[in-house]
Amino acid sequence: MKRSLLLLVVLSACSPTVYGTAFVSLPPKEPDSIISVYEATSPACLFEEIGMLTSPFNKWVSIDGGLTFRRNRTMEKVLDAFRVEARKIGGDALITPVSLRRLEGIDQSSSVDSNDFLSAIVIRFMDPECQRE
Repeated sequence: MKRSLLLLVVLSACSPTVYGTAFVSLPPKEPDSIISVYEATSPACLFEEIGMLTSPFNKWVSIDGGLTFRRNRTMEKVLDAFRVEARKIGGDALITPVSLRRLEGIDQSSSVDSNDFLSAIVIRFMDPECQRE
């Protein structure tokens, strides 16, 4: 029992915390559904916003491999966590207001707003064919 609890604590420390709000009630997507990410842009197809996701990142830590989140949380880990949550609320894709990958190479003090959160809008395409683009 103690080992299981310790394993749970260790594993939860490795994944980013994501807070989500669903604007509509939809069935979840399959765990292997592809969730595209539109960074600082929108898809060409019609879509509706079905939710919002946020994740705190606290402070940047500079290491030899580049900029990462505290406790070695990379942008890709946050995007993966966003994808998991988007599937749970029935989303097809994510729209981020800024390019998260570009933030990794920019001085945090002049580019990231003071609330220390990353966010993404969860969308559902009006035409299911748009998912295949």
